[in-house]
Amino acid sequence: MSARRNSSYPPQKVERLLLKHGKRNTKAENLPEKFIKFAKDIVHTLVEMPWRKLLFVVIMTFFTTWTFFAVVYYVIALTHGDLVFDEVTGERMIGDRDPCIMGARTFAGFFLHSVESQVSTGYGTWYPSEECPSAITALIIQLVFGLIIDSAIVGIVIQKLTRPPKHVYNEFSKHAVICLRDDKYCLLFRLADFRHTRSIDSKIRAYLFEDVLTEENYIEKRQSRLKIEGSGRLFMVWPQTACHIIDENSPLYGMGPREFAEKNFEIIIGHKGESSYSGHTTQARTSYLAREIYWGYRFVNIASFDDENECFVADVDAMDDIEEVDMPQYSAKVYDELKKVGNGDEMVWKSELRKFDDDMIESAM
Repeated sequence: MSARRNSSYPPQKVERLLLKHGKRNTKAENLPEKFIKFAKDIVHTLVEMPWRKLLFVVIMTFFTTWTFFAVVYYVIALTHGDLVFDEVTGERMIGDRDPCIMGARTFAGFFLHSVESQVSTGYGTWYPSEECPSAITALIIQLVFGLIIDSAIVGIVIQKLTRPPKHVYNEFSKHAVICLRDDKYCLLFRLADFRHTRSIDSKIRAYLFEDVLTEENYIEKRQSRLKIEGSGRLFMVWPQTACHIIDENSPLYGMGPREFAEKNFEIIIGHKGESSYSGHTTQARTSYLAREIYWGYRFVNIASFDDENECFVADVDAMDDIEEVDMPQYSAKVYDELKKVGNGDEMVWKSELRKFDDDMIESAM
């Protein structure tokens, strides 16, 4: 009576707001003063930056400061006359005075002095003298500036290393299902914690994004909240099945398998919890397109008690296993209306359901 959605209907173009692994499939274009906005929040910009880009920024920051202060030392030495040499002997033409930077004769020497000063590797061939107060002042400024840069980079790297990963703690089933549970239409999806982070105070939220045509003949992307059973709280001791009851308050109430095939919508799921080990907030997200929701299926039970080891065992390979169940081929709204026809008489409303099923089959043929 039921079949998998992806085999019953032609494939649809993949247009999703959120990718399956939780990354947003959106970007902003023509953002005014984009660089200024990111520069004002430079800390979060660097923390959110990928490691390869952050490494490039760190290298360029050090190289830029080394080069800048090398130029400063070069100008000071040039002003002091340290770079005037005798054409015959090659000696400096400054008399008995010491040069500002001992051992530096070319820009490369001033650059090496700048590197040695900022990274605290100690002085060898190139070192400052007492001759130039301006060079000593530049050295002090570079040391303070270098200390600030080192502290900032260390802080950003530590923050990046210790922060919880974005979307790796939990895994969702690849598809969701709709079936009858306790005589109610239910949207089910499965969530597991395979890394054993023991997420506590877990909260799940679900939103329906769909294209809606307004009275002004304007199509807009509208979102609706899907209430999860148990206020969205799950205790993640093994793979759990989250449930959204499709009742009169649900935006899915008037949708049957035919509406699922015709409408363009996406259900976005978000899970948030805290790691019992570190106390960090853990997050995971995924989404389900209409064609990834199977009508008339339910998830197979994958948790059982192992008598030999005296513990519960969850079959990870069966995370996405489903089985077909008897399911009416119409919406929850129609189902509830047909039940009311019998005024509580089970035999009457079940007879009406069978008649409605026959009419649906004839109309489909």
